[in-house]
Amino acid sequence: MVDLMDGPQSCSELRRSAGGVSDKMLAQTLRDLETGGLITRTVLTSRPPTVQYDLTDLARGATTATPSAGRRLRPRPGRGETGTHGITPRAPPPDG
Repeated sequence: MVDLMDGPQSCSELRRSAGGVSDKMLAQTLRDLETGGLITRTVLTSRPPTVQYDLTDLARGATTATPSAGRRLRPRPGRGETGTHGITPRAPPPDG
């Protein structure tokens, strides 16, 4: 979803930026995000037909309200399906 903050992207663009995520997991995630009302799926009538994904207004509002989420959720170089999935852990709050 973070990659869509820059505008609509095709499935192949999202696959490249996901770095190591299986096609099955990407398809399931895109379906879940569409069902949840966070992204739209548009089939363009080009030859061959192309599918583009974009954020909905609901998702744009959420990403605008939490701009630091984009930085925390971007995958770190060298990370695939394992590990922290690009989520940067936060330090615990001070006791004081």
